[in-house]
Amino acid sequence: MQKTPSVQLDTPIQSAVVLGSNGTGGDPAALLSQQTPGQKTHTAELCSNLQKITQTLAQMQSELFRRYKDDIINLAVEIARRIIAYKIEKGDYQIQEIIAQVLNDAPVKNDVVIRLNPDDWARIEQLTKAHEIDFAQGVTFVADPKIAAAQCLLETPKEIIESFIDEHLDRISEALKKTG
Repeated sequence: MQKTPSVQLDTPIQSAVVLGSNGTGGDPAALLSQQTPGQKTHTAELCSNLQKITQTLAQMQSELFRRYKDDIINLAVEIARRIIAYKIEKGDYQIQEIIAQVLNDAPVKNDVVIRLNPDDWARIEQLTKAHEIDFAQGVTFVADPKIAAAQCLLETPKEIIESFIDEHLDRISEALKKTG
C-alpha cells in the first residue's frame, strides 16, 4: 500500500489558494503581487529557508557519498562477484570468449599453453572437434583442476597471464576508488 506524503506544520493553515493555469486559482505571479508586505516578507523567508535546506541536503548527500564511497564500491563489487558466481554455477558463460580475450591481451599468439578447469577444457575440446571454434596454431589447452571454472591461465615463453575473476573485480574496484 502506497503512503501519502504529509507535511507537519507548527501553526494551522489560515487560508489556501489552488494555483494553476485552468482558472481555478489565477496566475501565481498575480497572486504573489496581491500579498501584503508582511505576507511577502514571510514568503521570502520561507523561500530562503527552503533554499538553505536544499543546499544543506545537497552538501549532506555529497559528504555521505564521500564518506561511504569505498563502502558503496565494495558493496557493488561484492554484488557483481555473487552474480558472476551464480552465472558460473549455472554454466552461463562462454569459455571461448574468455580465452579469446586472454589471447588478445597476450604479447604472443603462438607457442602458448592455456590452462583451464577440466570442465571448460572438455567444452573447448568439444567445440574444437565440432569445428565451431578455431584458435591459432601453437595454442595448447591443458586441463588443470587448480583453475576454477570460467577462468584460465595463459603461459607464454616470456610471461604468465592470469584471467581470474577476483583479480578482474579487484582492478575494477581500485579503478572506481581512484575516480572522483
